Amino acid sequence: MAKRQMVSTLTHTSREVAEDFLRWRAEQQEKSMIGHNGCPLDQDDEMDVSILEQETPDGSKVSTNV
Repeated sequence: MAKRQMVSTLTHTSREVAEDFLRWRAEQQEKSMIGHNGCPLDQDDEMDVSILEQETPDGSKVSTNV
């Protein structure tokens, strides 16, 4: 990725500086994990509750009710 030319109010219009800032801020938000809880499920996915039922070594079932 090529390094971008610096944008300054001395060499660019206020609009150009503002547009560059908005572009930069959007890039930073895409790179950031802030607000991301790391859940592998999408909003339309459902959790498989069968994983909550487990068997103990002696074969009896252990269930956690949700």
